Amino acid sequence: DGNKNVYGMRLSKDGARLDASDLAITATSPTNNPVKNSPAAASDGANFLIAWSECGANTSSCDILATRLAQDGTQIEPKGFPIYKSDTGVYAYSPAVAYDGTNFLVVWSDNRPNRQPEAADGDSEIPPQPATGFDIYGARVGKNGVLLDDDSLLISKAQGDQHLPAMAFDGTNYLIVWQDSRAEDVYGARLGKDGTLLDPEGIVITNAAGAQSGPRVAFDMTNFVVVWTDSRNGYAVYTTRVS
Repeated sequence: DGNKNVYGMRLSKDGARLDASDLAITATSPTNNPVKNSPAAASDGANFLIAWSECGANTSSCDILATRLAQDGTQIEPKGFPIYKSDTGVYAYSPAVAYDGTNFLVVWSDNRPNRQPEAADGDSEIPPQPATGFDIYGARVGKNGVLLDDDSLLISKAQGDQHLPAMAFDGTNYLIVWQDSRAEDVYGARLGKDGTLLDPEGIVITNAAGAQSGPRVAFDMTNFVVVWTDSRNGYAVYTTRVS
């Protein structure tokens, strides 16, 4: 339709297409045509949760939105619902989605101002400080599509930029990995099902010479396996296991 929207296609277990035409996950607005990109999806066994980044027509900010899709391809929330609604000048992008047997988790990168603690009297809040760059945030979503973390879960606020998060679940905790600009390395952190951050300082996945980027992670029923693009000896793909 000339606009940037999100589409999908269901495939059978043997790789056969199940839909005669592509499924429109997002729709074009007649008055405002925001750009939707970077979709990600996970299933709870009954429905899919699909998340994407949506940037306003004037690109002054980007939000994270989501919708649920039933196994038969029926869209449960045709207009989607917000996971994170950004302020002007804040760009949230590159979501990843996983399911832990109870809830979904959506993670992404955005450059909101750093959150500060409330003042001692409880009546005012210390003004936000300038963002240190792009950080990693997340929010849990129930199987019923209810957002469980309105304020977002802060996963990494290290100096510089943290980009392109990916994650997997091991039956107890999530491992979230990302590309980190502190030294062009890959970092990670574990997050409990209840939203508790287990590694506030992060875990160095690799700090090899050269630049490491675009990490992905999976769980093999024993360990996590993280892969990434690496420039230490020309561009190649490297991997490591994480318990």
